[in-house]
Amino acid sequence: MRPRRSHAGKIDSANAAKAKLDILQNAYDGLRQKQSAYRTLLGSLLGTVPALALLAYLNSALPGVLVLYLVPPLIIGLSARALGHCYQWPLLLIPGAVALLSLLVALLSMPRFNFLDFIIVPAGVGLAMFVARKRLTVTEQKALWQAKLGKLK
Repeated sequence: MRPRRSHAGKIDSANAAKAKLDILQNAYDGLRQKQSAYRTLLGSLLGTVPALALLAYLNSALPGVLVLYLVPPLIIGLSARALGHCYQWPLLLIPGAVALLSLLVALLSMPRFNFLDFIIVPAGVGLAMFVARKRLTVTEQKALWQAKLGKLK
C-alpha cells in the first residue's frame, strides 16, 4: 500500500485557484479596455445617418406603419455595440439618448405626423439600449462579479 500525501492536493488546488483568478483578471481587464464612451458615441452618431436615411426610404414606400420607427434605434444600437463594446448601464444611455433625438427628429419631420406616433419613442429608446449592450461570456460575467466583490483590481 502506498503512503498518503495529505498536502499534495492542497498545493494543486492553490495553484488552480490562482490560475482561475488570473484568467478572471485578464477577462476583466479586457472588458475595461474595450469599453469606451467616445467610441460608443461615435458608433451611435455614425449609425444615425444611415438609420434616418433608411427610415425615410421605408416611410415613403410604406407610409403609416408604426413599426418602421424602430428601425433607427435598432441600427443605432448595433453600431454603438460594434464600436463601443459597452456593458455598463451608464454608457448604454448614450445610444438611448441618440436614438431619442433621432426619433424625435424623424417624427417631427414626417409630412403625415400624428401625435399618437410618440408612443413608440420609449420602446425605441429601450431597444437601442438593449441592442447596444455587449453580450458577456460566462467568464466575463464571473470576472465582473469578482470585481464587484473586490477580489480583482
